[in-house]
Amino acid sequence: MNQTTPQQALPVATSHRVVFLDGVRGWASLMVVFHHLLPCFLAITTPAYRHWYLTFISDGNLAVYIFFVLSGFALSIRFVQTENPRVPVELALRRYPRLTLPIFVSSALAYALMKLHLFFNVAASVPAHGDEWLATFYRFDPTLWHFLQFALYKVFFHYDVATSYNQVLWTMPAEFFGSMVVFLLCLMFAYLRAPWIVLGIVSGTMLATNSFLLPFVLGVAMAFAFESAARRKYDHGHVALAASLALILAAAAYSPISLGGFPTIHRIIERNTFPSTIFAAVLVFGVSLSARVRRFFSNPLSRYLGSISFPLYLTHTLVICSFSSWLFLKRTNVHVVFLASFAVCLVSADLFKYVERASIRLARLCSDALMKRLPAPAERRTATVLR
Repeated sequence: MNQTTPQQALPVATSHRVVFLDGVRGWASLMVVFHHLLPCFLAITTPAYRHWYLTFISDGNLAVYIFFVLSGFALSIRFVQTENPRVPVELALRRYPRLTLPIFVSSALAYALMKLHLFFNVAASVPAHGDEWLATFYRFDPTLWHFLQFALYKVFFHYDVATSYNQVLWTMPAEFFGSMVVFLLCLMFAYLRAPWIVLGIVSGTMLATNSFLLPFVLGVAMAFAFESAARRKYDHGHVALAASLALILAAAAYSPISLGGFPTIHRIIERNTFPSTIFAAVLVFGVSLSARVRRFFSNPLSRYLGSISFPLYLTHTLVICSFSSWLFLKRTNVHVVFLASFAVCLVSADLFKYVERASIRLARLCSDALMKRLPAPAERRTATVLR
């Protein structure tokens, strides 16, 4: 009878969840919503929304890189905690169904809204002067076959923004392939004695080639640093708190400085991606340094925002292109448009989180079924990973 080592027997679900990562992701999702509601839409015609102090909270481009760093951190932390090579294998098997079901449902909603002629973004773009963003969506004829191709395949492997059912899904190819790089690195680390060298080489190569995968690798490095004894030594001290706040403030200051005040679509497009990757990593690393700062991102409000972060990300543009645009066309007070849109975005995300929960269950069922057919991994060559 074959015996399984404790590490091989350890299921993924038993590893400790790092809650503050969800909180950071939740607040970053709000940045994306504010970005699309303000600089991309309402702020174009409303000077009251064009102030430098609103820049950081509406820097959705920076928020996307924060998502990527968080993904690298969150997808590798369980391996770092358990040193179990089964963990990245299980997570890799879950990734496609975990992402695809929410993407499929959000795209199906967009398909239905298009068929019912309930998107008003093109019409609203005229009085809103939104030719560069608001007017660019849902200008194609949807078909069932095209929708199925998009939601199941093209969204990851052949994304085209001009025929997308959800504009924010441009990040999914990076998210999918970045996740696979994270899992591959974790599998390599299980059998290496000097994984920091590999991390350095991979990071340097991605930096030299300006690769979109760099933030995922930086997230992996942070996961290892987070579990290190050196960080834990200062976790509750004043030095860690001061360093944490300084790094977070540096990341917040980056937005208005790099965008010359309040962001415009032109400035965001022209901004170099490398500094955004670095400052996104600076923010996440800063939060991870101090227990007191992490406590804020683990409080009930942050945890709630974390629970709806992906649903909010997937549904808010549908709200903006339908409900918000319709309100704007009715010449509703712009502040009412903003508040009503934000409220509907939250409600929609809260309802959509049931889809996300179903995707998590589906992903676990798929990985459990497939893992039973895979041989147990070989013993690792090293007993300690980056301690």
